[in-house]
Amino acid sequence: DMVRKWKEASSYVGGEAHEVTVELSVDGKRQVVDIGDLILDACELIIPKIGNAIKRNVAGADPEYQQILRNNIILSGGGSLIEGIADRLASEISDIGDVRVWCVEDPINSVASGALKLASEMPDDMYTSIN
Repeated sequence: DMVRKWKEASSYVGGEAHEVTVELSVDGKRQVVDIGDLILDACELIIPKIGNAIKRNVAGADPEYQQILRNNIILSGGGSLIEGIADRLASEISDIGDVRVWCVEDPINSVASGALKLASEMPDDMYTSIN
């Protein structure tokens, strides 16, 4: 639970390592440890995977829509709370052309709102075919 708190409070990508100090108990002694480089390394691990998923989605779309998609990459959910993620992903996928990546203002609630909107517009017979 304390690791989750550190992650949620201090996650970031891009640039140099930030100083992120935490208090730990080592052999019963209080220790102050800088985990900034560890957080950066851990968060950077997801960037290539997300970048590749974005590239696959853009490449798989009809050519007439690819530019629209490249200029409207919108991040939401908990991952979009990672400091610097929009700029870092834009850099990661820049080889597909000019891109615009941004995060919604309320990333947690926007996921639920989007799911509700999708569910309300989905035909009833689709509910039985979703696995």
